[in-house]
Amino acid sequence: MRKYHHLRPCSACARGTMAVYDFRNLSPHDFERLSRDVLNSAEGLNLQTYPEGRDRGIDLRQITRTGYTIIGQCKHYVGSTAAQLKAAVEKELAKEGWRKADRYLLVTSRPITAEVQSELAETLRIPASDVWGPDRLNDALRDDPEIVKRHFKLWLSSTAALERVLRAGVWNRTEVLLREAAEDCRRWIEVPLARDARDGLAATGLCVITGLPGTGKTTLAKQLVLEAAAEGWQVVQVRSPNEAWETLRPERQIFYYDDFLGQSRLTATADADVADLLSLIGTVHREKERKRLVLTTRSQVLRAAEQAINDKLQEAVRRPRRHTIVLDEIDRSIRTSIITSHLHFAGFPADESERLEADRRMSRVVGHPNFSPRAIEHVSRRLGEDATADDAVALLQRTFDDPGELWRVSFAPLNELSREIVLTLATLPTQPVDLADLHELVGRPDPFAWRNALHTLEPTWVRLIDSPVERTVRLAHPGCHDYLLSVIDQPEAAAERLDRVRRIDQVFTLSEAAGLLDRDPPPPHQGTRPHLLNALRSRREQLVELIRTRFEAWSSVDRRPSLRAATLRDVAILHGALGDPDSPAWIEKHCHALTESAWLRPPPFRPGHLFSLAAALI
Repeated sequence: MRKYHHLRPCSACARGTMAVYDFRNLSPHDFERLSRDVLNSAEGLNLQTYPEGRDRGIDLRQITRTGYTIIGQCKHYVGSTAAQLKAAVEKELAKEGWRKADRYLLVTSRPITAEVQSELAETLRIPASDVWGPDRLNDALRDDPEIVKRHFKLWLSSTAALERVLRAGVWNRTEVLLREAAEDCRRWIEVPLARDARDGLAATGLCVITGLPGTGKTTLAKQLVLEAAAEGWQVVQVRSPNEAWETLRPERQIFYYDDFLGQSRLTATADADVADLLSLIGTVHREKERKRLVLTTRSQVLRAAEQAINDKLQEAVRRPRRHTIVLDEIDRSIRTSIITSHLHFAGFPADESERLEADRRMSRVVGHPNFSPRAIEHVSRRLGEDATADDAVALLQRTFDDPGELWRVSFAPLNELSREIVLTLATLPTQPVDLADLHELVGRPDPFAWRNALHTLEPTWVRLIDSPVERTVRLAHPGCHDYLLSVIDQPEAAAERLDRVRRIDQVFTLSEAAGLLDRDPPPPHQGTRPHLLNALRSRREQLVELIRTRFEAWSSVDRRPSLRAATLRDVAILHGALGDPDSPAWIEKHCHALTESAWLRPPPFRPGHLFSLAAALI
């Protein structure tokens, strides 16, 4: 096979040198985008990727003004047999894309002979010229080298190009970084924030990438560094500002500083490092044509630095252009592509990948509140080459349902007050909590410490609304809540947390989390969090008394019948779920008082039967 001997595609093509690509370095998502660009260039079309149509046999689509419909179907079957490719193509005959197309184009990365090309065309009842294999793709890329330039993963697979990139590194650890980046980029799916980060880096020379644990901030940083290396920039991975100063040279350089606000750098003794960092930022900004700086940090650490006593540290983190990766902003089609890309490079069969994309259960997976590229990477390593779409869906669902591993690293460095804030929030309903109420529940800490703790926690752990109209806080992510409940579900932690409970809704929330409280049907007596369940039962009398005193104090102030009825219903269910042996006379008394005050007919219920009472109040 001929090799690509020049780093920059456009220069290479100008010299008449061109690689022959096998497309193994592309994910299914990348192959679709490449196929779109090639067909549009070679055939004069205006095809668009159509992720919503994947389960209907539509990867690419163009509808002209007259209604003429062109459909493109992409089969990234580079590692499959000819028989597997033929079988996959035959399945397209039953799909909407093939049935409704006025013109149908097939593009495959699997090498095909003229005979196989004719067989595929005959199966699809299309001209053989509308079946594209890798040889024809390479011919088209030779005719339009700008396409190669746009798809840098394509030419990065060249040994010569990769070696050139690796030579851009300073020190052995930078070479390791670039090798890791080259590996990561195969699975990487570009999102709009990536373009923002790239544009910001080019415009200012500076970029701070921050985000939640496991959202891909380090992968994005490596991608920016890799692209710079491909454009001829020298790459320097540094562990301190001083290392950057030691390696500063006249040529174009990009510095990569991972976790630049690590906990060891947030102490009062960090003045020297902070001053060096400020100076480095200033130098990069002034010399942005020849110097660039990419920094990463976790969101909560950045917030802590912004609130630091050290004024220079505050200035250091506020000066660079900053981009935050928020997975909630990534649409479902990109989430699907992230999954299939990881599985593709883990050896997942191409036909099973297509089944996976068309599987209706994937809607729940890609929309899961705990969706995370880090979790997907974990799943892709565990699935073998013989895995099926059913195996992948089941393992993805289980992994997302248990997000604890992704949150432990972020939870560990929190101070005592920050931990108390989020653990208390986990005991409350998921709607926003009044800041004054939360401050009271955590023991009315010092205002300065309280403010700093909240800013450290935002946005990784909490979301704050602090305005003249509303001052509330809530947990930032469902994954936070699930993980915090797992922290509470430990023998000593569960008992300690229940001893700190002060409100009825906290008892409700923890009882539901333990599987003890189920409003309909009557609650089971086996919970999903056993230590929390045992702690609830062992403190039954204490909690029942808390419920009684809090309800009576509250109901004497808030006399709205509908709200009192709903709360009394929940109290009745919870009282019975806790298994209190005493007669709930006080609940019955309040029930009758409620009906009388509201001019209602007393609800029928069997004396002493709380579930009957609760049902009557619904």
